Amino acid sequence: MHHALINLRALLRSALVNAADPLVSSLQMRLVKPEERTRMAMLSTLAWQAAGSAGSFLGGHLMDLNVDLPLYATAAVYLAHSALFYAILRGAEGR
Repeated sequence: MHHALINLRALLRSALVNAADPLVSSLQMRLVKPEERTRMAMLSTLAWQAAGSAGSFLGGHLMDLNVDLPLYATAAVYLAHSALFYAILRGAEGR
């Protein structure tokens, strides 16, 4: 039963974290010229892949120092990401 709860929690976390991806992708495509959309999609994918690789590498080193450090680092990144999006999109309704 314990493993089922852990799996459910991981599934819900993944769904919630990735729920905004279609909105972000749509926003990216609206912000660039049609002829630049392919390049934007490529750069976005590259950025996600590079960040994921760097995060795994850094997370492993942080776990050597303290098992909880990757969780705190992830929370800080999510907070910064949310604050950045808020700052960028604040007042964008009228545009």
